[in-house]
Amino acid sequence: QEQDDPRRQRRHHRHQQHQHRHQQHHHQHQHHKTDTYQQNHNQQLENVDLDSGISSIGFGLFHWLLLLFSGLTQLADATELISISFLPMQLKCAWGLSDVQCMWVQMSVLLGMAVGAVVSGIISDRFGRGPGS
Repeated sequence: QEQDDPRRQRRHHRHQQHQHRHQQHHHQHQHHKTDTYQQNHNQQLENVDLDSGISSIGFGLFHWLLLLFSGLTQLADATELISISFLPMQLKCAWGLSDVQCMWVQMSVLLGMAVGAVVSGIISDRFGRGPGS
């Protein structure tokens, strides 16, 4: 009998409308707070230049070690490439290689570097840092 009461049905309908409006307002308010935070954060990032960012972080032991190991890696890579130019003459005398065989020795090093770069790139894309890292 209560379900057939038109006043009760109207009250229930008004209550549902009120809840719906309240949820929409709350949802819009949350988006506004998030948008405002994002805008403020973006403005702060735009106002920071590289020098002030480095000055605020500092330059510590980690950075010196990073610089050292990066330099050593570059040194090893450069040594390998430079040795390619001297190696064939030594091999030609020691092993009695022809000019074509010396060319293949030089080319094999460069091809190995190219294949290694492609393969390591594929592996790092597949198993490296995840999205958003």
